[in-house]
Amino acid sequence: MKDNIPPPSAKTIIRNWLYENGYDGLVDADPLLDEDDVCGCDRDDLCPCGELCIERCIAAYLHKDGLYYQEKEEEINGNIENSA
Repeated sequence: MKDNIPPPSAKTIIRNWLYENGYDGLVDADPLLDEDDVCGCDRDDLCPCGELCIERCIAAYLHKDGLYYQEKEEEINGNIENSA
């Protein structure tokens, strides 16, 4: 330990990275989950379920519907408008 300062926890490292890179939280990216089973969490309240799924959770953006997605809301809406 440098200067008796303990190293940061994994949750602190992840939270800081999310802030630094403009993400709002995490979302479970398991493609086999039903839409109702997909979970997401805020960067200030990571893993309230008690599980940190290191292999499945990815950085995400919070949308107006209160859910977390891999893409920014503007990117999804722009793709829908451009395909119409």
